[in-house]
Amino acid sequence: MEKVNLTLAQRANRAVANGLEATSNIFDVVALGARATRDLAFVVAARAATLANDEEVSAETFKSVDNKVNAALGR
Repeated sequence: MEKVNLTLAQRANRAVANGLEATSNIFDVVALGARATRDLAFVVAARAATLANDEEVSAETFKSVDNKVNAALGR
């Protein structure tokens, strides 16, 4: 096997490339997490709407729940 000599500039270049790759991977993970959270929120909202329709819950029920939550949170 041949001995490979890297210059200081080549080592710095490799370090920067590795750092950029790691940063890219972190952004990918954050984006996937955000996408999964969004999809879960849509599924929950769709299920809540389905249950509300099945039980014939009116919009006033949701408004009253919102008002109670806001009152409890001091809004």
